[in-house]
Amino acid sequence: MTYFLKLNGVSMLYALMALIPLELTVNIYRIYRLTGWKATVVNGTLLAVMLIVFVVGSVGIYVLSKKWIKGRNAGFWTAVLWIPYFLLFTYGFSRLFPITNPGDEPTPVLGLIILPGLFAYPFYILILTYIANTQVKENAHAKPKIPTI
Repeated sequence: MTYFLKLNGVSMLYALMALIPLELTVNIYRIYRLTGWKATVVNGTLLAVMLIVFVVGSVGIYVLSKKWIKGRNAGFWTAVLWIPYFLLFTYGFSRLFPITNPGDEPTPVLGLIILPGLFAYPFYILILTYIANTQVKENAHAKPKIPTI
């Protein structure tokens, strides 16, 4: 049961790691309007936030996968389990922060930019899970070194 909860916890983190940059990108016009910053400042800030989320999220999930998933092949289910959490978080965000100003609507072509990233995301999850699993399995099979006197 605890493994099931840990697997779902990692899947939730994957969903949040995809949701944060996506919501920042979709709500860029709202961020312009609310902050009053110039477009270059907002774009630079959002790019920095997205890179930080990607790097810190990747390292954090790699460490958690090594610790929680422990080299089990069931860890590959995270490539599918993140989808319901992503949909749930997206729905919740859209209900908490609805678009009330028509000027804040994202451009229609933004969906064409986001879709390939969302289709490629499970492969990123599989690669990260595979690397974490191989590290755990290599460490488990390594012979302990006996100190010589």
